[in-house]
Amino acid sequence: MGKSDSGLYFLFILLIFQTVVAVSKARIVAVPKFTLVRVVGNEAIIPCTVSDYDPQVEQDFEWNFSQGTQNIDIISTLDPSYPDSKYKNRVVAGDIMIKRINDSAANLHIKNLQLSDAGTYICKTPSTDSAVKGNYDDSVGMNVIPDGVKVAVPPDVQQQLGDLVEGEEFQLKCSISKNSTECTQISITFEVKTETNGNLQVLSLTQDGKLQPGTKYTERFQSGHIRLETHDDIYLLSVSHALLSDTGTYSSTVTEWIKQQDGTWQVVQQKGVQLAKVNIERIAQVLSVSAVIGNLTLSKGEDTDLTCYIKTGNSNAVSKEVVWYFSTYPTATPGNEKLLASMDRNSMMNRSDYGIISRMDASTYQYMVRNAKETDSGYYYCSVTLWLQESKNTWYRAAEKISDAVQLNVTVSEPTFKVQVTTSTIPTFAEEPAELKCTVSDLQNADDTLLTASWYFTPMLPADQTATRDLIATVKRDFTVLTGDKYRDRVDKGLIIVSKPESTSFTLRIQWSEDSDRGNYSCSVSAWAKQDGNWEESKTETSSDVNIFWVQEEPKVFAKAVSQGSPSSAGSAFEMICSVSSQNIKGPHYSVLITREQPSSNVKKLISLNHEAVVTLEDKAYLGNVVLEKTKEDQFRFRISQTQISDIGLYYCTATAWTPSGGGTWKETVSAKSNGIKIEFQSTGPTFNVTLHSDSPTVHQFEMVELLCTISLGETPDGASFSLDNAAYDVFWFAVRSYDNSINPTFLASMSRTGMVTQARRNGSSDLSVERIGLLQYRLRVHGTRDEDFGNHFCSVTPWVRNSDSSWIKSEEIKSNEILVTVHADLLSSFKIPVVCGIGVSLAVGLLACLIGYCSARFCCKKDVKEARRDHRRLMSMEMD
Repeated sequence: MGKSDSGLYFLFILLIFQTVVAVSKARIVAVPKFTLVRVVGNEAIIPCTVSDYDPQVEQDFEWNFSQGTQNIDIISTLDPSYPDSKYKNRVVAGDIMIKRINDSAANLHIKNLQLSDAGTYICKTPSTDSAVKGNYDDSVGMNVIPDGVKVAVPPDVQQQLGDLVEGEEFQLKCSISKNSTECTQISITFEVKTETNGNLQVLSLTQDGKLQPGTKYTERFQSGHIRLETHDDIYLLSVSHALLSDTGTYSSTVTEWIKQQDGTWQVVQQKGVQLAKVNIERIAQVLSVSAVIGNLTLSKGEDTDLTCYIKTGNSNAVSKEVVWYFSTYPTATPGNEKLLASMDRNSMMNRSDYGIISRMDASTYQYMVRNAKETDSGYYYCSVTLWLQESKNTWYRAAEKISDAVQLNVTVSEPTFKVQVTTSTIPTFAEEPAELKCTVSDLQNADDTLLTASWYFTPMLPADQTATRDLIATVKRDFTVLTGDKYRDRVDKGLIIVSKPESTSFTLRIQWSEDSDRGNYSCSVSAWAKQDGNWEESKTETSSDVNIFWVQEEPKVFAKAVSQGSPSSAGSAFEMICSVSSQNIKGPHYSVLITREQPSSNVKKLISLNHEAVVTLEDKAYLGNVVLEKTKEDQFRFRISQTQISDIGLYYCTATAWTPSGGGTWKETVSAKSNGIKIEFQSTGPTFNVTLHSDSPTVHQFEMVELLCTISLGETPDGASFSLDNAAYDVFWFAVRSYDNSINPTFLASMSRTGMVTQARRNGSSDLSVERIGLLQYRLRVHGTRDEDFGNHFCSVTPWVRNSDSSWIKSEEIKSNEILVTVHADLLSSFKIPVVCGIGVSLAVGLLACLIGYCSARFCCKKDVKEARRDHRRLMSMEMD
């Protein structure tokens, strides 16, 4: 392809593209998609726009009205003579006009709508295009309905609120009634017009039923200070915690809406009404503070109250911060004076060493001067600061004021007081708490004194017996406790608590009362004063007796056992329900023990469940075959999955009631045994007998004892023959290490029916061996017997019989006769070891002594003795001398 052909191909493609663009661009005239709904007497505005036209010049608009078969010209921007005679007067009067928005958009305005204005409105745009393309008109329907919405201020409401004070609450009401032929919804907006911020939206209820606060009122709405309530046709706006910025003229705007087909909302009409003018004054203008004293002159040690009265007008939303000051001069400037006590706006008191401040009601605060001293004489002031809540977490200081001074004079005499004991908690049952309070009242002249209290108890005894007054405990000056002998253990364990919560009150609390605590209680209070540096008891007062008594009734427990079906044969299940009830026991917890009474009257513990619902298997032979569970608070279920012949007997449940005791422990109260439930079924197997034999039960130490346990078979109940292959045996060996058979036997060894041997842990040097020497004979050997192997020995056999279905049935345990094994000590053997040990020790000590002596003589005591040598001369005779 040459260059000329390529150029022609490119021009061809470009021509096709321009043609497509020209064809795709076409004029579009658009009016609202959905039918408009307007109200008689209001103004309707219908927008019309045109796009994609050519050339881009200002477009003209013409409006036509269609109703039925009529098509009437209304108004045109191109031709002033366009209106039909029916609309000419309204066009000339300006009730119908076109307002141009821009070159391609204009709105049709129809004022003072009439019902006859309902119909279809057609917007046309004369063509300025070079070719006719697209649409040149569009139509929209408009429905004109009667005015069914009325907005007014309720006639029975006085909306002239007048002047309000900061923190007060005011309410505004608006009455709205709606009777529309269309399915419309109402929205209402409350607004305020202020001098500084202009019109502000306060709170709106949208057509969707949602509350929407204004921007400046969001936090107050979230705090609940601005609320909107509806009662039938009345809409009530409540504004609490009023602020200075709430001053203004309040009005409400009501809008009627209708939902269009696409889900959007269309405004039908709007109406507004002025509600009230509100003026908020500063609370500082109405705040007044005054201080009053109960007694201007006090004796030393007396109490008095100083009262601060606060008036804030009608504002109840204000929070008050109250501070009491003291000064020795009648000045009203407490900044540099002594702060006595204060209470913040949250009513939290800051304690001090001087006194206590308390809130009597919303406008009255008291400061108590306790145990007045000479230094308490002076002038007292009350300072009040008012706080108002602006939003949820924002407070501001609204006002502050100080009262005039009140003067207090304290004069200086012997302490006098009264003592009274009252019961705070009276038990009606044993183990309930009891609390007594000893109060000292009318305390006078007790400056610099300390009070101690002693609690006493006098039991209630018959008239012919003399009751003693026992000391429970004494609270000493340093708050330590001195206990009486009878109550020392209970006080040390915390079961009895004595305390001094206040300077003039003492308490005695018995955490868990006992029957022996019934009687008379009294309190003896002593006043101690310091004289010459030493504390001395100045006065003692004793209260009257207070009686604590409750009727003592015997606690009872009842247990009833019911069978849920007795087993007909071995291998069947057995279930027993144990129901427990009690009398005269408060809040009991029950423990249950299941026992079986064998035909031989021997009682065995099987399984138990304590008061904390912990299960303990008492007989390990029943592991995996028995269940004990708590089905209700007072009901327990015992179940044997597969009963055996060995399970024959009477079954009982023993219930024990437990009640809370001191220190988080539980105390056993009373027990009861239920009726017996019998397991009994006919055995088809043979009977068994067991005998124990020994050729030499008496041996010397280190010799062997041999015990033979022999099993013999009796007749079967039906006289049929029985094969020994259908029987197996669990054999157990026991010994009683005493002549007293009431002592529990000691387990030695066992051989299960599968041949597994188990031996008990042994502390001596002897050893055991167990073996089966025949089909019906087992042997126990004790090797190297010692003194601790002495005792009555016996074997216990539990037969297992195989049924026709190859299942094994456990038979009743059979105990053999007892054989006394006696171990004699060998005299020679007894002396052999001590003699050998003695000789060996003696030789070792002798050799050691010799070695020590040799070493001492050889190395420690050796000396070199040097003496002058003597000449050997003969003796001379006397005569020669």
